[in-house]
Amino acid sequence: MTFVENFPEGFFFIRCKEAPMAMDVHGGGMTNDATIIIWQQKMTDSINQLIICRYPVLDIKGDKAIIQYARKAGLATNQRWSYLDGYIFPTAAPHLVLDIRNGDDYKESSHLFLNTKNPNNASQQWVIEPFEDHRSNQDLELLRPPPSKKHFEFPSPEQLCDYYRLIYLEKQKQVTDQALAGAAAFKAKLLISHYRSSAVSQQQLVDIVRGAEQAAASYFSREYEQ
Repeated sequence: MTFVENFPEGFFFIRCKEAPMAMDVHGGGMTNDATIIIWQQKMTDSINQLIICRYPVLDIKGDKAIIQYARKAGLATNQRWSYLDGYIFPTAAPHLVLDIRNGDDYKESSHLFLNTKNPNNASQQWVIEPFEDHRSNQDLELLRPPPSKKHFEFPSPEQLCDYYRLIYLEKQKQVTDQALAGAAAFKAKLLISHYRSSAVSQQQLVDIVRGAEQAAASYFSREYEQ
């Protein structure tokens, strides 16, 4: 278990210093306004606990509750965060820090909010844990492209997540072929994770993976080999 003193480039957990609880998106939601809570840290199927310093980002509602929201253009001062001495705070307001509502109990589903910095509140202390678990890395590899001789840029994992949100959740009508393929890939990853957690037989899992591979091969053959 490794902790770092700055937000890393890749994926990472934000974990309570005093309890094995991690920042989590309530219900695994990927839409704007999804509530940020704490939950028992998960080392597999942990995509709703993994954070990357790109998209989407943590945002502050008017009542100081912490939510997930699409990255805003411009200054977006309520989406810029710093980490120092165990505190996570808006860069523009270092006297306000992330805290857990009723934090002394560290109960699952407790909401996060901004509170005045208080050295006596252990619930305001956080650690940054880079994404290094072996099985979780295997899950993440499903979102990455296989080695290929093709010269095209495959969407990043966070882009696949965003495509899924736009097409399956927000049901956008004006989308590109790349967005459709990315949303399908992310959907396949979710299905595979579900089948793994449901103890589906190995052969069924193999059939799902082969079906996904055939669909991807068909798509790229149609788009890039003509």
